[in-house]
Amino acid sequence: FEWTYWATIVIFAAVVTALTQYSGAGYHENSLSFFQTYYATYALLELLFLFIFSFTMSTVYLHMALSFGARRADYFAALQLYMLSMAAVAWAVQQGMARLPSLLGWPLAVGWEMMLTLGNLPFWVFPLLCMAIQAVGMVCGLLVNRHKVLGIAVVVLASMAGIGGVVAVMLLFEFDARLGLADFQRWFPVAAAAVSAVLLAGCEWGLRRYIKFSCVR
Repeated sequence: FEWTYWATIVIFAAVVTALTQYSGAGYHENSLSFFQTYYATYALLELLFLFIFSFTMSTVYLHMALSFGARRADYFAALQLYMLSMAAVAWAVQQGMARLPSLLGWPLAVGWEMMLTLGNLPFWVFPLLCMAIQAVGMVCGLLVNRHKVLGIAVVVLASMAGIGGVVAVMLLFEFDARLGLADFQRWFPVAAAAVSAVLLAGCEWGLRRYIKFSCVR
């Protein structure tokens, strides 16, 4: 089933790229067109995909694996491989899309380069973000499965926080020079890596405990 998730990320990227080229990517030098906006923010869309895909990994597929006799430790190890492979695919697509505009001769509109590279993050930070968002998605899936009201509330709050954070970061990237925030781009990778590491460690601990004591229903 994992290949379907890979295909979704790759095919959607190809469609967005084709539509961006078809809509005239070379004719919007001062602002982003509709499809350019999707293209420029595709790294953020990838994080959303990973969040959604990971929901069932700690619920439906866990119970299915245990019902077929899988060991809990083996399933937790398989989750790590799943998250690593998904992060690798998302990172490869993000790196390719960040380099494609220069290869195709697309002009760099306002905010284009910063959004494509998420503020010139070091190459290892985006995979860490991918791992963290998947772990958060699995925990949210557990909460929805066990406590629907609490789980839905957490998912809504996480979504709102994510959307608000994305908008704030995009605005800061675009206007940092005008607002005198030259240090923002220097500290953002450190903050992103630190928050991702804390989220990943906390969620992994919770997932390990849940899987260790889970039973087949």
